[in-house]
Amino acid sequence: KGLDTLNISGSQQFSPNNLSLLVTSIKTTLPITIVDLRQESHGFINEYPVSWKGEKNDANLGLTRTEVIDTERKLLNSITLGTPIQFFNDPKLTVIPEKVLSENQLVKANSMDYVRIPVTDGKLPTYEMVDFFVQYVNSIPKDSWLHFHCKEGIGRTTTFMIMYDIMKNYNNATLDEIINRQLALSG
Repeated sequence: KGLDTLNISGSQQFSPNNLSLLVTSIKTTLPITIVDLRQESHGFINEYPVSWKGEKNDANLGLTRTEVIDTERKLLNSITLGTPIQFFNDPKLTVIPEKVLSENQLVKANSMDYVRIPVTDGKLPTYEMVDFFVQYVNSIPKDSWLHFHCKEGIGRTTTFMIMYDIMKNYNNATLDEIINRQLALSG
């Protein structure tokens, strides 16, 4: 009970080219906010989503939210337009950056809102990020749609969708029901 009125969705990292498909698939007229749960620095070079993930997808481990955002900004700003680059995970691919965007810039250019809640992949969110999330949820208008995402759309995304569902439906469903339905939806 209450699942049909949550106004949330979740996915893995999107690209500039498939962001419009994502929005279309949500099928809402409500204002959408993208909730970016990735702690690792990331952005977009041309049509490619890129990230600085570290050895265990734990880049930026121990940094505050502000430090994560600042580190990412510096990394994206260090990319020189017109100078060929190669990707670590695909060294045969050479790209000449024509456009470099942060996710915040991409999302806002597509008339949506954006909030960053950095969480280390494979770890629980810190108390600070849980508190930030609760305060954020309590501050948004009732008629809002939240779209959560992390790198793969499973761990961090499902964790925050469960927390949101608990906040909204603690009196409509048991904790087990909420957890089980969100796990079932996570695919």
